[in-house]
Amino acid sequence: MTPILKPSQGGYTYNGISYDSKEEIYFSWYLDELFEAGYIDEYCRQPEPFSLFDPVRYNWILSLKTKKKEMTTTLLRAHSYQADFKIEWNASAINLFFDINKLNGGPFFSSEYGTSFIDVKPSFDMQNMTRLFTINQKWVYQRFGVYVQKIVPQKLFKATFTPNRYLYTDKSSKPRKIDYPVQTLTEFIRG
Repeated sequence: MTPILKPSQGGYTYNGISYDSKEEIYFSWYLDELFEAGYIDEYCRQPEPFSLFDPVRYNWILSLKTKKKEMTTTLLRAHSYQADFKIEWNASAINLFFDINKLNGGPFFSSEYGTSFIDVKPSFDMQNMTRLFTINQKWVYQRFGVYVQKIVPQKLFKATFTPNRYLYTDKSSKPRKIDYPVQTLTEFIRG
C-alpha cells in the first residue's frame, strides 16, 4: 500500500495539501469528522495572516563622485503571524465543543461570532517553538482582539474523541498503538 502521508520539502503532503507537521494532518482529520457530522460550517488551513509589525526603513544619501543618490535601508523587517486553522462553528457545537467566550466551556475557545483560530503543536516542543507562539498569540490578541488557541492533537483526542483515520498508522495502515481509551465522535457526544 502506498503511504498516505508523504514527506515533502519542509513538511508533509496529504491529499495534495502541504502541512508543516503530521500533527496538523491529524488535526485536519479531527475537523473533517466534525464537518461531516455537521458541527463545523467550514474550516480553512492557513487563514489570512495577521500583520503584526510594519517594516522600519531608514532613508539616507549616498554621495557619489558626481551626484548624490537617495538610498533606503530596512532596519527592521515586517513581522506577521499565520494561524494553522480557522474554524467556523455551527450552532449545534455550542456547549459541546465550545461555550462562547469561555475557556472552560469545552475543548475549544470561540468568539461571539462562533470562530476559532488554532495553532497546532506537537506533544514534544522541539526547538522551543511554543515560546515563539505565545509571543505571537499575545501580540495578535493585543492588536486584533483575536485569541489563537494552542492545540496538541493527542491531548485533544484523549479529552474528546479520536478521529477514525488516526486509529491506523500512516504508512502501513495497521492499527496504531494508542495509550488511552479511544472514544468515537458518537460516543463522545452521547457522553
